[in-house]
Amino acid sequence: MDLGPLSAEYPTRTIEEEEEEAAEGRAHRCLEPAIVLLSSAIQPKKKKEPVDVKLLVVGCTPLSCALLSQWTKEDQIVGSVVLPEVVMTGNAIAPCLADKTAFIYQLDADVLVVACQHEVAEERAVAWTDSVLSHIKPHSVLVAGALQGRNYRGDGDPSERPLFFGVQNSSLCSGGGLDIPPPLPPGNVQGGLAAALLTHCELHRIPASLIIQIEGGGNAVTKESMKSLAEFVQESARSLGSPLDTICSAAALAQESSRSSGVTGYAYT
Repeated sequence: MDLGPLSAEYPTRTIEEEEEEAAEGRAHRCLEPAIVLLSSAIQPKKKKEPVDVKLLVVGCTPLSCALLSQWTKEDQIVGSVVLPEVVMTGNAIAPCLADKTAFIYQLDADVLVVACQHEVAEERAVAWTDSVLSHIKPHSVLVAGALQGRNYRGDGDPSERPLFFGVQNSSLCSGGGLDIPPPLPPGNVQGGLAAALLTHCELHRIPASLIIQIEGGGNAVTKESMKSLAEFVQESARSLGSPLDTICSAAALAQESSRSSGVTGYAYT
């Protein structure tokens, strides 16, 4: 029986092998770990052991990084997180909100802060998270993330007033949890770095709280939104057993944040 000549529309074994090799290469790049650099000042005596802290705060949005910049100083930098694919050419020597950096700050002996000032691709979020939490061993984690307004399902308009919601993992909920900010309405899905951090904490039974800002149109960094986030961060940290009241004051922040309310040229934009 004559089936006729082979059509070019049908893939050959060679094409399939090339596609498999390309897919393996992409998978390898996605799993490539981030580089975590830590100062010897906070390194444990046994170098292979992670740094033990009560609370790890991770800011991965323009608003949260602007807030953390108000609470941290350059001399508090104790490390950084570097993704090989992120180009940092043109970064300033001193910390700057417009730079693509992820500095690690030590607020006190019990609290470390990571201000990730560049977007981490969703396929790289797990590798970033695993790298950071293999070097830092927190007793609890507080994450500040964001959800685009076009993907938000619920009451309220983020373009009219700041909207914040919270998500907690089971380890925190079993201890009573916290309803400030209110729970994220059903039908909304948080992805990216914030979701990867919360998932890691869930799997390793680390109490974790996620504060989600609904980003609407216009500037996401305003005095009103920053003051609201500051209050939620302090309340969440208190519920995690590591109050930040002595380190930062929302009232003082409200007076100083005017210089951050017009941040332009931010690394995320």
